[in-house]
Amino acid sequence: MTDSIQTDLAERILQIRIVRPERKNALTHTMYDALTAALLQADDQSDIRAIFITGTDDCFTSGNDVQDFLSHPPSGPDSPVFRFMRTLQQCRKPVIAAVNGAAVGIGATLLLHCDLVYAGPDAKLQMPFVKLGLCPEYASSLLLPTLVGHRRATELLLLGTLCEQGKRSALALSMPFLMKITSSSYAVTNNLSCSNDARRAVM
Repeated sequence: MTDSIQTDLAERILQIRIVRPERKNALTHTMYDALTAALLQADDQSDIRAIFITGTDDCFTSGNDVQDFLSHPPSGPDSPVFRFMRTLQQCRKPVIAAVNGAAVGIGATLLLHCDLVYAGPDAKLQMPFVKLGLCPEYASSLLLPTLVGHRRATELLLLGTLCEQGKRSALALSMPFLMKITSSSYAVTNNLSCSNDARRAVM
């Protein structure tokens, strides 16, 4: 497990933290491997009831580390980034994300595949794929319109518009706002992990 991906198991919750503040929590291939390993651990262990993903106080993740991405480009379905996204999509345990600061590129995309997402007061989302000459990834063009509507999704995907937290923003429509983002969203995760209501249906 890389130091940039920290895990902690408590109260039947596996907490995963992206911690690489010197690069705005940019993700490398080794970090994707660590994220995948953490999700597989949660899926395999019966004592883990929920997964909680967050970043640092001022940033969720700025997306791919460009230098690392160019040095280790995805070359097939078993590439670290593909394995991580596939594992996230197939995860049987509820995945809850808490977003403070920026979630850019795949940092925003992965949120579309979480079960619950909460945004802090400084949360910002951006999907700059078209600006980089790339296609939106991992069903973004399908999932985003269902959350924020067709026109707002088109603006975010085709223009790469920065979406900031606010009562009228698309971000507010797709993510409940919590002032104390980490503690409040963790409390929601804890309530979910401790609940015996319809356990088989939830898990």
